[in-house]
Amino acid sequence: MIDGHIHIENQPYSLELIDNMVKVALEKGIDELNILDHTHKFKEFKFLYEDLKDEETIAWYKKFNPIDIQIYLDFIDEVRKHQYPIKLNFGLEVCYFSSKNKELKKILDELNLDFYIGSVHFVDGISIDLNPTLLKKYDNDALWKGYYLEIEEAVKSKLFDVIGHPD
Repeated sequence: MIDGHIHIENQPYSLELIDNMVKVALEKGIDELNILDHTHKFKEFKFLYEDLKDEETIAWYKKFNPIDIQIYLDFIDEVRKHQYPIKLNFGLEVCYFSSKNKELKKILDELNLDFYIGSVHFVDGISIDLNPTLLKKYDNDALWKGYYLEIEEAVKSKLFDVIGHPD
C-alpha cells in the first residue's frame, strides 16, 4: 500500500520526523510514502503568488517566511543516506497558475524530485480553499468554472505526475 500525500510543511525537517512516519507506516502496513511540501514555503516560488488579489488571500501568503528550497533538498539528501524498511519518495505540491507555466517549468526541470503534484488553490488571485466564507464574496459559478479550466491546463501542461484534489 502507498500513502501518496504526506505534507511536512508545519514541522521541522528532521530524521526523527521521518523515523516516526516510517514507524506509523509499518504499523499500518504501508510500504511506500510520498512525502512533500508546498511551493508557498519556498522563496524560489514567490513569483507564483505575485498576482493574489483578495485581501484575505494576500494576508494568508504574507504570514509565511519562505525559505530556500535548498534546505528541503539538503534534508532529502540526508534522509536518503539512511536505510529505511519502506520506500520513501520526495516531491512538491505545486500551486498551479497557467499564466506562470514557463517559469514553473524552468524551475521544476532543474529540481531532482521524485514526483510533483499540481494543485489549483487560486482562481483569478482568489483562494478557493482558504476560507469557505471568503467564497461568498464572489460569483461561485465563475470561480468554479475558472477552477476546472485551470485543472485542465495543469493536465495539459504535463508538468505533474498527479493532479491534486481535482474536486
